[in-house]
Amino acid sequence: MEGFNPTQKEELKELLDESLKAAQTNACGCLISEEMKREMPHVEQSFRAIGEGKLERGVERFRANNEMITQFRQNKKDTVKALVRWAGIGLAFFTVWALWRGFAAKIASINTGGGM
Repeated sequence: MEGFNPTQKEELKELLDESLKAAQTNACGCLISEEMKREMPHVEQSFRAIGEGKLERGVERFRANNEMITQFRQNKKDTVKALVRWAGIGLAFFTVWALWRGFAAKIASINTGGGM
């Protein structure tokens, strides 16, 4: 540490001590909550488990699974919409058919002399 005056040496030592403490406590300078900081090791372990020990592979698999689930939900929503539409169309056709049959029966009874 030659070339540094005593004040600079002390400042550098304090900076190194703070950095080591932060690294040892797994502290993060980012703006996340303390709860999230405590959960980060668990998240990392989960990604490693998904990736069979490899963090990068786990993140990619997680992303692929998330895309698949999103697509599944969208397909489910589209399927439900289609079923509701077809049920509505079927109900409308049944109503028209029932009314037609009722009118036809009434007309037939009028023609045979049994009406009004």
